[in-house]
Amino acid sequence: MSNGNFSSGFLLGAIVGGAIGGVIGAAVVSKSQRGAKRKPKLIGRDRKLDTISDSINPEVKRRELEAKIAHLNDTIDDVREQLHVVHKSVPAAEADEAIEATLSDSHN
Repeated sequence: MSNGNFSSGFLLGAIVGGAIGGVIGAAVVSKSQRGAKRKPKLIGRDRKLDTISDSINPEVKRRELEAKIAHLNDTIDDVREQLHVVHKSVPAAEADEAIEATLSDSHN
């Protein structure tokens, strides 16, 4: 007899629990849908978030860094050319003396 009471109690508990869970689930879904209807008021904020997420995008960052590196390489090449011209115009002995004078001044 206790075996029959267990199965009927189990069945009744499953039905009541399912009904309560369904009501709670419906309430949660209803609240989330009402929250979704309010979302258009935050359009300006969403645009800001989209801009932030675009700036965080690794592909965008990689392209920006590649452009900066290319610019730095161009600048380095320009400076190298200028130094090469200066090095050719100044005799080696004078250049060495100037470098030594600069180093000794920086250590004092």
